Amino acid sequence: MPCKHIYAVEYLIIWQTETDKQQNVTTKTETVKVTYKQNWPAYNAAQTEEKERFLVLLDALCTLIDQPAQAKGRPPLPLADMVFACVYQVYSCFSSHRFMSDLRKAQT
Repeated sequence: MPCKHIYAVEYLIIWQTETDKQQNVTTKTETVKVTYKQNWPAYNAAQTEEKERFLVLLDALCTLIDQPAQAKGRPPLPLADMVFACVYQVYSCFSSHRFMSDLRKAQT
């Protein structure tokens, strides 16, 4: 199915008539814009649950990350945990210092 952007392009009708200046014909431009109704209950539910659902989805995706083998050196941190922390920190749009409380809450 076409998305809302395709519909917007289809319904944005621009009529333009251009002729020679010798015939003294004017140019007519008509624009029709379409508005969309918002499903506010669904929108509000999605906004209020977004962060919780994001954490569940990110956790499920990070469990698919395999830990690479290491032959020498000190044991590394789990790669899945590092990816989780990095992606969640970028998603939160907070500095690392302000993000630490969110990360501790996600750990539980």
